[in-house]
Amino acid sequence: MRILFCSQAAHSGGGVEAWMEALTSALLARGHEVHTALAKGRFHDPARYAARHVVANPIEVDGAGATREVRITNLLRVFERVQPDIIIPVNLADALYAASYAKTKGSTWRIALCIHSQGEDRIDQVRSCAPFIDLAVSVSRRVALQLEGIAPNVRHIPTGVPLPLAPPRKRERIEQIAYVGRLDDGEKRVLDLIPLMHELDGVTLHIAGSGPEEPRLREGLRGMPAVFHGDLSRAQLYETFYPGIDALFVFSPAEAGPIVAWEAMANGIVPIVSDFVGREEEGVLRDRVFPVGDVVAAAKLIREPPPARVELPAAYALPAFEQSWQDALSMLHEMPIRRGPSAALPSLVSPGRLTRLGLGFEGTARIRRLLGHHFEHQDPGSEWPH
Repeated sequence: MRILFCSQAAHSGGGVEAWMEALTSALLARGHEVHTALAKGRFHDPARYAARHVVANPIEVDGAGATREVRITNLLRVFERVQPDIIIPVNLADALYAASYAKTKGSTWRIALCIHSQGEDRIDQVRSCAPFIDLAVSVSRRVALQLEGIAPNVRHIPTGVPLPLAPPRKRERIEQIAYVGRLDDGEKRVLDLIPLMHELDGVTLHIAGSGPEEPRLREGLRGMPAVFHGDLSRAQLYETFYPGIDALFVFSPAEAGPIVAWEAMANGIVPIVSDFVGREEEGVLRDRVFPVGDVVAAAKLIREPPPARVELPAAYALPAFEQSWQDALSMLHEMPIRRGPSAALPSLVSPGRLTRLGLGFEGTARIRRLLGHHFEHQDPGSEWPH
């Protein structure tokens, strides 16, 4: 099969990027032909992204200063060039809309969408393109349950993580704690680490990752036993970081995984997590759970002795992940292609005076190019919506 991923390129080092890298590697190992369309623009840098992650046959899709109709037109050109059997949009809404639109014109590719968040906006995207989606996957059990009845062929396939490089050591007490991931407070509540450390004594905090809150975090943890390791690859985490950690914290209000918790469990590390949206339905993280934002309760969980054994369910390990996706895509390849009428799609033309001319997105895109229209987007999600 020829498979085309379509991804943002503004962020790297996160869970979604680890997911795509793992799936890309698995598909290549199984003999599939894989291509990757990477968004390009003021905030999206394919070269920077590819320097950190395995990217198969990268293709840049320019969206700098562009409106939706221009981005979609550029994506359609990539689709025609690659002629994929399956398109997998990855946090790139325009790729879903472009692939759906092309089906109204007779294109023969199938769409396999995977949702990596708990956001209602992602559910709405599935609803708006449901007649065209051949496979709807979520890494979260909660979201997969929500998709039932909205889209056909719904599957819950958790993100798999590698097995440990060596048998995990037994943790006698919790002395080395960690946070791994993007240093962001809006989605990750990373600044909760500061009051948490004020509640603790006799532990060292290890932080792996980077992000906008790093300066505030460094200032807030000044004088405390905290070590900033910077961005680490998964190989570095497994080889040198995880073996020395006793417990790992997750503070997020909502998570579709979290992958770092699966990695921690695989390496015998105790996950101490917030009661985030999606946790209960997933049914994996049951112990050492604290209310979102309650660092006093989180601190108390450190003082409990570690369990004799930390086990990750087999479905969350890399071998099961790879086989589940292989089975899903093989099934998809044998099924009839789902199609719908163009009227079932939302408008693909961005608001503006040209919209009133009723030229459709292709005609509008052509005129915008001729007129040299250019927009200064202010953030990655505006330039290439998720």
